Amino acid sequence: MGICANSTLTPADNFKLNIPVACYLPKAMRQKTIGDALSVLCQAARGVGYYHLASAEGDIVGIESVFDDFNIIYPERDILVHSNHYVTERFKKGDLAYMGIADSYQRLDRMKRLMEMEYGDLTVEKLMAILADHNDYPLSIYRHYDPETPRLFNAETLVSYIMIPEEQQIFISYGAPCQNEYIEYRL
Repeated sequence: MGICANSTLTPADNFKLNIPVACYLPKAMRQKTIGDALSVLCQAARGVGYYHLASAEGDIVGIESVFDDFNIIYPERDILVHSNHYVTERFKKGDLAYMGIADSYQRLDRMKRLMEMEYGDLTVEKLMAILADHNDYPLSIYRHYDPETPRLFNAETLVSYIMIPEEQQIFISYGAPCQNEYIEYRL
């Protein structure tokens, strides 16, 4: 099973002290099934998070969370992509992504379009090319440092990875995938 954790921004209106992500994420990762991992996340994941889970059996699911709620997201036509803003309708009102990571919306749309163009014919190599896409540089799917972006919200991609749970493979690019090759690891 593979898990990807992603940050989203939500106001602290309903803030509650919860279990830290460093405590429940490792527990979720130790689970044998995607259902068990999802159960851990549904019980504990609250706050600024999105989690993407995939199993060797081909199951894919996402979970968005705010401080007092969560929502499970399922793939559309076997594709599930996410960036740094909420897609759950009831969470959109409090979403703060527009303030500091407004490019999240364009990155998600671009990723969806590129995935749809390759629908039914996706390969690891094509995924690598999609993740290295330079459209809207420097705020492309993967981010480069942008001197025009306020320092507080400036970010750049440190790692890009592609997981193939059914093959027990992960391909990792340390840094921007346009400048660094993906290295294959097998479990």
